[in-house]
Amino acid sequence: MVCTLKPDFLPGKYESYPEKIQSSGENPEIIPVWDVEKGDWRSFKISKIIRVSTIDETEEKNNVEKNKKNIKKTFEERVLEQKKKTEENRLQAKQIIEKIRKEAEERRLNNG
Repeated sequence: MVCTLKPDFLPGKYESYPEKIQSSGENPEIIPVWDVEKGDWRSFKISKIIRVSTIDETEEKNNVEKNKKNIKKTFEERVLEQKKKTEENRLQAKQIIEKIRKEAEERRLNNG
């Protein structure tokens, strides 16, 4: 979940977000947060937290993933380009071989 309690990321009607946090006073293990992807309040138990990362860490991870995808795409494009060139070379070689065979057959018929 991408969430925050920073007032800058909350909609205007939740500017007094500490009230929202305090309203969950029944269970101090449950933390309400603003889910920036869903645009709504969500909550979680502190004991269930696996990992916490900052926006910078999340952006860095996204950049790494984006770079991996770009590298993979570039590699796939190069492989396709090489396959295309190989196929073009194969067809060209086939045409040359066919031409040589045809010329050899004509010479054989003319000398025969």
